[in-house]
Amino acid sequence: ASDGGFSIMSELRTNKIVPRDGIPGGTSGDLNGGGILQIVTKFKKDAGTLASSYTQNQEYPISGLSLTIKPSSSSSLIWIQGFVSHNVESGNQASFYVARNGTNVSPIGDAGGGNQKRVFASAQGNQDYYSTWVVKNTPFWFMDNPATTSTITYQVGCIPGTTTAHIYINRSERDYSGTGYDYRAVSNITAWEVSA
Repeated sequence: ASDGGFSIMSELRTNKIVPRDGIPGGTSGDLNGGGILQIVTKFKKDAGTLASSYTQNQEYPISGLSLTIKPSSSSSLIWIQGFVSHNVESGNQASFYVARNGTNVSPIGDAGGGNQKRVFASAQGNQDYYSTWVVKNTPFWFMDNPATTSTITYQVGCIPGTTTAHIYINRSERDYSGTGYDYRAVSNITAWEVSA
């Protein structure tokens, strides 16, 4: 182009264009995987006891460890990940699950033999080889396919193995307040919307 005797030139070079929905286009029209459309994350920073008493193998939502996400497409997948910091009192066991709008959608283990409880993420049991001072964390991750554009609530919860011994979130059982002992921790849940 010319403007008052001066030449104006521009040039754009690229080997990939990623559209707004995050799907990279291939050279022959193929789709080479999806892209991240949005990320929502939530930290639970307060510490406490899961419940005052339990029903064995019942689902207990962990207060403050949930988030909402609104997918931009019904074909989007949601990658769920995070971790729970906890202590399980001697005589109890725990596992964690993730619910979508109140329904447990976590993957579970195979049927195995006998009457074993099949769970998603198995957590600390009987204080493992630690003691009352430990704060351990259990990670989790999986891909969900909600097939909706409505707002979704993902909630992390715990399933106790017994009816009596306590499960502590973000703290140890002893929870001693001296400097350098019995740490307080955080837990997290993160949701990634991924184009399919």
